[in-house]
Amino acid sequence: GELAACGVDFVLIGALAVGVHSEVRATGDVDVMLPIGDEANKLALLRALEQLRAVRLSAEQGGVDPVAGDAYPTVMFATRHGKLDILYRPDGSDSYPKVKRRSLKTTIGGRRVHVVGKDDLVRMKLAAGRTDDLRDVASLTSPERGVSRRVFVSMALAPSVEHEWARALAAARTVYFDPSCRVRIA
Repeated sequence: GELAACGVDFVLIGALAVGVHSEVRATGDVDVMLPIGDEANKLALLRALEQLRAVRLSAEQGGVDPVAGDAYPTVMFATRHGKLDILYRPDGSDSYPKVKRRSLKTTIGGRRVHVVGKDDLVRMKLAAGRTDDLRDVASLTSPERGVSRRVFVSMALAPSVEHEWARALAAARTVYFDPSCRVRIA
């Protein structure tokens, strides 16, 4: 609520966005995408972070440490409402203006907010590739709300990668939500 109340320009992404498009699942954080380089938005964000009593998290605290020269950093905060993850260019995403243009506006917590569009969200989830992300993709692409369907995982392997390791990784990720899966590495 504080981001919207302070006039921060953002698009809601992550598990909360999945809940708008598909099925709600528990999450421990709020993920938002912000435009890079907008000075007025930086000031609005600073006001919101003050109101949230936000403390930046280091890698040791469950956050990420900045990479020198990273034009699109990810910044994580502990706030009085829980964890807030700020991403300027999430993996699999398009530029902020394009993501915002394709977003939908909805009301969450009494505030009008932009929520990432389903296609952009699927691309972000596929790029992240964690087990929960793949489960979210199955839910988001299901013809029926909340009913998963098969998801096929394709990986391009470098010549030095052990095929057995890749097979085990793919199997572990897919069997999590599809026990009848088959893994094939070509």
